[in-house]
Amino acid sequence: RHSQRFAATLAADLDTGWGSSIRRLQCIDVHAEGEPARVVVGGLPHIPGGIHDKRALMMKPPLDAIRKLLMTEPRGYPCQNVDYVLPPSHPKAAFDIIIAEQNCIYPAMSGHNMMCVATALLETGMVPMMEPISEFALNTPAGLVDVQAECSAGKAKRVLLRNAPSFLQPENMDVEVDVPGGIGKVRL
Repeated sequence: RHSQRFAATLAADLDTGWGSSIRRLQCIDVHAEGEPARVVVGGLPHIPGGIHDKRALMMKPPLDAIRKLLMTEPRGYPCQNVDYVLPPSHPKAAFDIIIAEQNCIYPAMSGHNMMCVATALLETGMVPMMEPISEFALNTPAGLVDVQAECSAGKAKRVLLRNAPSFLQPENMDVEVDVPGGIGKVRL
């Protein structure tokens, strides 16, 4: 109910320029070894709720229009990703992060996107940089991701991630797979 009311209000705001003035999105283009990401650090409307509520709202019109605006021509291109930096909903997180990709895909987590976000946050001072090592956490729909960045001369030189825990349930274990190329059956 609350999200429906929020979406209706936001739709009206988007139709009128998001209020009485034109909305300006603040974006930083970053790459991790050539993989691009456009990190949105400001200008988004307030998006209420926890990380899963935020992700769900970003996936629906009218907010999905922001993804399209930033990822398609003339501002984007087929390999473009967008990362939304939002206020944290987890007490241990510096920020909540929502990742958007082409074709209305909002993955729970992406390594290269988290590296790009960490770099942008550190190099803009949104997360205080501590040399030689900066440590903080980012909240994603997959869970909390710990970040450790090697920093020097105001730059993030290397970013290491400890991803959210993942697991297989017992019924998903002990699977036999037929591997092509002469390898044959392999039990996992």
